[in-house]
Amino acid sequence: MNIDERVARKFSELLAGCIGAENLKRAAARNAKGNRAGCASHDFCDANMVMAEAILAATGAAVDIQSDSDARLWGASWDIAREHGFYTNAQR
Repeated sequence: MNIDERVARKFSELLAGCIGAENLKRAAARNAKGNRAGCASHDFCDANMVMAEAILAATGAAVDIQSDSDARLWGASWDIAREHGFYTNAQR
């Protein structure tokens, strides 16, 4: 599993812990409709903080918002988590 997917899975796990399984499913369903400018996870919490925690947990380093590589990791991981419905229908 590459680092993007590890972060995506950790993000999904932490997000479930933060907002609960039912709200995670709601966010995934809202995202699946495809008519949103942003991710529906923000309807339930500050998901940016959750992603920062996921990156720290998966990489052992705090995210550097000035870093191009960290920005790429952040975006790619978020996209993977959204595309997989936050892994609500599969094993994490």
